[in-house]
Amino acid sequence: MELDISGLEHGIPIMFMGQKVVIYMGVVYIAIALLVMLLMSFSLRYFSKKQKRDEKPNVFLVIAESLWKFSGGPTEGIPDKYEKSLHVFAVNLFILLMLINTTALWGINPPAANVFIALGLGLLVGIIIHVLAISAGPAEYFKSFFEPFWIMFPLNLVEVFSQVISISMRLFGNMLAGIVLAELMKMALANANFLILYPIFGGILSLYSDLFIATIQSLIFMTLTISYIKGRLGHLIHEDKNHSKMEMK
Repeated sequence: MELDISGLEHGIPIMFMGQKVVIYMGVVYIAIALLVMLLMSFSLRYFSKKQKRDEKPNVFLVIAESLWKFSGGPTEGIPDKYEKSLHVFAVNLFILLMLINTTALWGINPPAANVFIALGLGLLVGIIIHVLAISAGPAEYFKSFFEPFWIMFPLNLVEVFSQVISISMRLFGNMLAGIVLAELMKMALANANFLILYPIFGGILSLYSDLFIATIQSLIFMTLTISYIKGRLGHLIHEDKNHSKMEMK
């Protein structure tokens, strides 16, 4: 039994400027997941707003509130100016990651189990982090690279790339390890001595790999992303806390 874990063997060939270009299936799955995420987000928002106060909460409102509360922890402490938008971003990021990481339920290897796709996701998140930080305060953003001393500039610059690599490799490594572990266990149970137990324990292992690991890794990726954003918005958080203390006095 061969273990297919690369996720880049197959793709959709297209012609671009006279050249044959292959769009790998992992990229296609992410694009589909993105469209599904947008559809889910707009549906939850639309049907939640239609809910009347005197009526029993509909399933869309229940799901929306659950996701909102579930992702609320990492966004605590963010200035009010950005809190709501980042909270929405955290919810949608978690939904997208869950859609990507649970593709094995449909017999498709998770795209994040490929190092290039995981790095692409990490790079995209890194760009979002720094664009948001620059828009919040360009002077403070560039000044942060020379803190606490100007000699720390090389290390602070390395941190920019290390965060992207760290969050990507964590997602890639754990998703790949989950696939390998589940496949090895299923191969062991498929042995003639355990053939009767295979349908039961094989299904349990698949659910563990596809749901539990996917949920944990999606939560970790989302939490780290918000944590990095909070780190880049540190000066605004500090100012917000000082302003709150002044109001209390």
